[in-house]
Amino acid sequence: MYRFDDLDKPIIDTTIDYGCPISQLDTLLEEGTALSTGARRLVLGRVASLYHAASPSTEGTTSGMTLEAVARKIQSLNLPPHAQLLDWSTSKIDWKIYAALMVRLNMDLGQPPQQWGPIHPFKEWKRALPGLPSYKLTIVFRSVFPESTLYLDAHEASADAKMLIMLMRKLVDLAA
Repeated sequence: MYRFDDLDKPIIDTTIDYGCPISQLDTLLEEGTALSTGARRLVLGRVASLYHAASPSTEGTTSGMTLEAVARKIQSLNLPPHAQLLDWSTSKIDWKIYAALMVRLNMDLGQPPQQWGPIHPFKEWKRALPGLPSYKLTIVFRSVFPESTLYLDAHEASADAKMLIMLMRKLVDLAA
């Protein structure tokens, strides 16, 4: 997680410790979010790979920053009421999980997470670059920043966040 105006200092750059074995994350997601079974499987597959597990049924445990610590860190930022989150996905999976977990943790972020709503530059890039074979973050990023090698670290939170912010900055520049 980075601020839009500072790509040099990450706010949060770690995996999340959900406090349970990976195999129990499905229950956590089912109870805490309105995700479909298919969406939960997708999320679990990605989470399992982050923790170097073979599958979501692996009994390995999650590690990193606790959800409470993440929420406290976000709270400590004292985000202004107009703060927005950037999200590349079309399904809003990350946003749904984040909002549901903040509600579940009863964290007061100054306003309900549902009212923040993320900005989706994905849609704008789809309009700006019609005809790309795919609109995955890495493909759009490589089309806009062909000299950068940041895409080589795709699917790592830090690299994905930086690519997303760089693309959003470029959109702002193009609109000016």
